[in-house]
Amino acid sequence: MPEPPREAVMILIRRADGRLLVVRRAAGRPRAGYWSPPSGRIEAGEDAASAVRREAREELGLEVRPLRELARSRSDDGAFLLRWWEAEAVAGEPLPDPAEVAEWRWAAPAELPTLGPHFPEHLQLLADLERR
Repeated sequence: MPEPPREAVMILIRRADGRLLVVRRAAGRPRAGYWSPPSGRIEAGEDAASAVRREAREELGLEVRPLRELARSRSDDGAFLLRWWEAEAVAGEPLPDPAEVAEWRWAAPAELPTLGPHFPEHLQLLADLERR
């Protein structure tokens, strides 16, 4: 019997102008060089909202307020159940951990397909969320 997927959070942080915070994964990380919203695994005994706060702090040096879960999807390899959360930056600009993040930027949703490499499934889910 296959193991159930591990859970991870995808963190959607949007500025007032509609741009989303996206990161390029650092060398040595799974899928190094790929662009995506910030993300991270939910640890044992941790709820998703706590994981959103912790991952934003660890990966980006950013304090956020989790607002709500927007969607769930599977990772492209099926190993993770991705829980997509909307979060609000409380203050400041990201100061990412270079071991986690090679680069970051605020990107308009229309720009996301031009960043590469990226996860096509993420772009589709984000497009679906934009239409809602």
